[in-house]
Amino acid sequence: MNIEIKDKKQVFLNYLVIVVAAISLFCFSYNFFKERTIDSQVNYIDNALKEINTINDRCNDFIVKDSINVNKSLKIIPEMVNELNKIKDDINIQEYDPEKLDSLRNGVENNILMYIQMEAMLKNPAGNDIEKAAKNLKTYYTIASNYYSIFSENAISILKSSFFAIDNITNYCLSAFNSTREKEVNDDQNTLFINAMDNISSYYDNLKVDFSPLSLKARNNIITYELAISDIDNQITSLKTLKDSLKNISVPNNGLKSYEELDASIEEYYNYLQNFKYSLSMEKVHAKNEKTDSDFYESLYITPKKHLSSAETHYSKFKSFYKKLKSVPTLI
Repeated sequence: MNIEIKDKKQVFLNYLVIVVAAISLFCFSYNFFKERTIDSQVNYIDNALKEINTINDRCNDFIVKDSINVNKSLKIIPEMVNELNKIKDDINIQEYDPEKLDSLRNGVENNILMYIQMEAMLKNPAGNDIEKAAKNLKTYYTIASNYYSIFSENAISILKSSFFAIDNITNYCLSAFNSTREKEVNDDQNTLFINAMDNISSYYDNLKVDFSPLSLKARNNIITYELAISDIDNQITSLKTLKDSLKNISVPNNGLKSYEELDASIEEYYNYLQNFKYSLSMEKVHAKNEKTDSDFYESLYITPKKHLSSAETHYSKFKSFYKKLKSVPTLI
């Protein structure tokens, strides 16, 4: 009976040893494979980050000090996007910690979006939405950097070259955008200036006449001196209106010479009218004197004639400058 009990105890002990050994082996194997899995995951992520860093460093190939080599960048950036897409595709087939893989994938996706945005900006640097594009570019960079920082305290170094590329590309595009806008503003200003000058010069061309025949008509009693002087007054009034219109024009730098010559011509013609009116008034006073000869009358109009000649000289210069301005409005 005692032998039987001893045998049962021995069997139980043997069984217990086997169970404990099996459990120990299981725990050891689990921990062993778990550690190897964790090590493999860490190694995979480290290697992926190194590859990403190498790809991002290709930005150095098209960064030129504080500027950018546009042709090189448009060739290299699509290659970088393809390489990053391969890394993203590889992440999708891994079976490690899903949460960490999602973070890595999100980092790479925003890294890719960053380069796609760079390429779009460089293809249309003066686009109307360039400021919004520049803001999006920095947002993609920030998001990618935040995801990479989960795996590396030195995440900034992964995107270091990208940071300088973003800065240079943004400056390049904003400069191109501002230059284009400035040109458009100048073109609009030139167009408005030319339209206004066309109207004023055309009106002035018809208004600017020599009133010498008018004095002869008055002298020969074809019209009265009062009527002749009234005609001059009407002309002066019309010219004052024209002068006011000219003053209200916004003058671009390239139209300054044209404007100044037309303004000088109108001013000299205004002086001509004022002096001619005075001379005509003096002629009216002396007309009753039969001893007044033609030489005297001619002497009255010496000053008006000088002003008229000066007006014609300035107008001729105006037409010359204005013709050049209209042929190449942005290059004068």
